[in-house]
Amino acid sequence: MSEQQITEAILNRIQRLIDRGEEIQKSEAWQGYDDEATVFFDEDAFVGWRAQCMTFLEGFLGGNPYVSHTSLALADDSDEVKMITSTSRTLGILKALKEDVEAGYLTTLRELIHADMFGDFLEMAEYLLTDGFKDPAAVLVGGVLEEHLRQLSVKYGVDLNEPHGQPKKSDKMNADLVKKTAYTGLEQKQVTAWLDLRNKAAHGRYSEYRAEQVSLMLQGVRDFAIRHPA
Repeated sequence: MSEQQITEAILNRIQRLIDRGEEIQKSEAWQGYDDEATVFFDEDAFVGWRAQCMTFLEGFLGGNPYVSHTSLALADDSDEVKMITSTSRTLGILKALKEDVEAGYLTTLRELIHADMFGDFLEMAEYLLTDGFKDPAAVLVGGVLEEHLRQLSVKYGVDLNEPHGQPKKSDKMNADLVKKTAYTGLEQKQVTAWLDLRNKAAHGRYSEYRAEQVSLMLQGVRDFAIRHPA
């Protein structure tokens, strides 16, 4: 999926949670007055909605403050009145989250989108490798790595072009990212080795590397992208 499609899917999911919460709010009913009043509320629906909210937000945002605020808002289910309050507060949080996603304010969202897209390509490379096609797999993994270096460069303020306007090569981005302390010098050497393997595959030097090395490269690039999201 494209970045726009992923964003739209996330926004649609948030809106469905908002719609569901508003439906639950409508189940609220009071009978009597003041201290004699009795409240009726769909507790089962609330519990299910709470699970849906937390599952989505934890998977989507991880340790983002939106998750902790929602968890706190939904924590007290000791009686119907508190569940009604929890529902109202959580709806406020979900609507604010939707607004931030629409405005592009969430860095975490952009990182997740890149991770999702890169994950798809790495999965394709894994299938190729399993079927015995080590060379296209190496080119594909190398392409993912190069794009990730570009995204990291944007994140850390590294210029993507040389002073004369030519696009910066991956090795130069790799060195510049270490200068920006995006990752360590030891990791820089590993990235250089992966880029070298990718170049061999792209230029038909297939006998200079083995399928096992491509497999290690695939796993290494996957771990590298997880440690250093862009």
